[in-house]
Amino acid sequence: MFSEHHPSHAATHAMRHLRKAVEGLPSEGHTTAACTPLKIVVVDDDAFLHPLYDLAISQWPLETELVCFGDSRQALAHLGDESPHLLIVDWEMPALSGSMLLSSLYQLFDMQRTTTVVVSSVEERIIRADPALPRGVSVFGKPVPFDQLFDIARKLVLTGLQK
Repeated sequence: MFSEHHPSHAATHAMRHLRKAVEGLPSEGHTTAACTPLKIVVVDDDAFLHPLYDLAISQWPLETELVCFGDSRQALAHLGDESPHLLIVDWEMPALSGSMLLSSLYQLFDMQRTTTVVVSSVEERIIRADPALPRGVSVFGKPVPFDQLFDIARKLVLTGLQK
């Protein structure tokens, strides 16, 4: 019998990739010269992925602030206060999907300075076919590609956190 707290297949698979992604990175004591921490928001209903994001991002040699939401409605309310530098969204979530979340965010708020990434088990071609997907959004499949997310984060820091 499976426990309600049994990690999802995506979370288990992501953990394997996480070990590879953070292998060889400097310890978290190394930071960039940037004064402003890179603000990262993750919106994914798979709560087992949140600690993986936290673990991976804490290993990056960058100054970061991470907030994870398991509910897209909570994220929408939070993002109204201040846009992050990097927004990572799952496409398929209950109540308010990634499609509806991004559509709402881009209609209601100035998201020009936010780099948005979709990380989902939904096929990329399906996501790209959705007219609600804003232009310029990167799309990656699960397991979470922490190495590619790090490359995006590093570029943001190198360009002064500007898109």
